[in-house]
Amino acid sequence: MLIKLQHNTMMENAHYTNFEDPRILHEYVIVTQKPKQFASAWLVTVRHSDRSCVDQRETSGQTWQGIVWTALIALHNKASLSAIYDQIRDHARVRKAGSLGTDWQAIVRRVLQETCVQVERGVWSLPQIQ
Repeated sequence: MLIKLQHNTMMENAHYTNFEDPRILHEYVIVTQKPKQFASAWLVTVRHSDRSCVDQRETSGQTWQGIVWTALIALHNKASLSAIYDQIRDHARVRKAGSLGTDWQAIVRRVLQETCVQVERGVWSLPQIQ
């Protein structure tokens, strides 16, 4: 497979406020070869994507920001620190951090301070996207 970069595209310098219109900076070119043993068939390896429902609390690869933001979404975008702790206590990454002796509550507080809005003392919400 080849990856062809796009240069001097019209939308190259556009700024988007959401993810509905992503920039296209490259395209894929799939190079195939007709197998000799098949006279009229082309074989191409294709990755098949399938939708499935996954409980994020069981995935240890989720980022701390993703964990905190998902908890806030589940708590209707406004929650106290203790409610956020209760919401994520059973997350796989939190359990792993606890078993390693990592202070996961300090990590949660840092994520809240760096990426969220404190609406009143001890109550947090997601930032408003403008």
